[in-house]
Amino acid sequence: MYPKEEDYGFEKSEFADEETGRTIWRITNSENEEVHTYYDRCPWSFDGRYILFASANPNDLSLQGNVRSTQNGAVYLMDTQTYRRIKIAERAFYHSHQGSEQVWNYKKNKVYFYLPDLKVGVINVRTNEIEPFKEPQYYRFFGLSPDGEKFVFDNIDSSKLEGRGIYIMNEDCSDIRLIASAEELYRLSPYKDAFDKEKFYFGLSKWSPNGKYIATLIWVDSRTGSSIRGSTVILSEDGAEKYWLSYVGHHHSFTSDSKKLIWGDWKDIIHKSEPRITMINRDGTDKHFVVDEPYAGHPVTDPSSNYILTSDDQGVVLIDIKKRDAKRLCVFNPRFNQSHAGTHPHCAWNHNGTQIIYNSAQTGKSQLYVIPLK
Repeated sequence: MYPKEEDYGFEKSEFADEETGRTIWRITNSENEEVHTYYDRCPWSFDGRYILFASANPNDLSLQGNVRSTQNGAVYLMDTQTYRRIKIAERAFYHSHQGSEQVWNYKKNKVYFYLPDLKVGVINVRTNEIEPFKEPQYYRFFGLSPDGEKFVFDNIDSSKLEGRGIYIMNEDCSDIRLIASAEELYRLSPYKDAFDKEKFYFGLSKWSPNGKYIATLIWVDSRTGSSIRGSTVILSEDGAEKYWLSYVGHHHSFTSDSKKLIWGDWKDIIHKSEPRITMINRDGTDKHFVVDEPYAGHPVTDPSSNYILTSDDQGVVLIDIKKRDAKRLCVFNPRFNQSHAGTHPHCAWNHNGTQIIYNSAQTGKSQLYVIPLK
């Protein structure tokens, strides 16, 4: 059994989008700011009943760097049968960009999230108990493998483990293994002789949905004034295979069939203008713009790999990959601040591609909205 619902009342409301006429569900209705985590992390439980999100009182948020944050956030589940919320953790670290960076482990009925001291809390969502997690300080959240058994993380501290590099460990933090050293990543880079190794960075590692590959970004510290573009490297899960794939713009992810990668980019690279979504085969062939229209944002494919979901400052956009056609699903009215200190929509799919979730501050503070497609 999951913990009992708290008495926040029924929160779901329904309206027709003013431009497209499509039905939209607003599923949170509170005085707090509320977000699901990220565009490539499905916030639904595997059975589709619960949606994971984080919440914070806007009065508690203060500007820290390029985000607004607090040590007094909370993590909730929204029950999609009753549309009442269930609190599963309080006193969580929360920031405006990704909430508490809460992540489901569907196989183990766990949720990982950040505690106020930026250590990792682990909740057993059936018992509401926070379990111990032997988390090293260099661990990064977006590395949970699709089967829930491993994490991939980057270590940029040369004094820890076997030095700087990309590592894999078991979900219980055992068996930490180096799969690509900083030196190996540096040698793979086509611009390796153009800068000092100490200015070389890597991270934002993402698993392919089949769990066999990892896409890692490599880049040069922009504070040096370098004009070198970031790029991505493909690693096999055991580190035996490593190769440079392509220069990239931002927000890369594998397609759901694990055969390709997509990311946001620009048609005019020099001036970073005319946004486009780029797609490439995992072997580096057939690099192209998905549609020659001004969309980029945070692109992610549906479970069939036939559609790409993203957003711009006007609203949510769906792209048919085969037809090379883009259409708007809804508009944000009024528009809102979409910086890291504001609200990123972070449009995401449910597990079977029948619903889309996004964050929107069109009512003044970030709330959760769902678009039913079927």
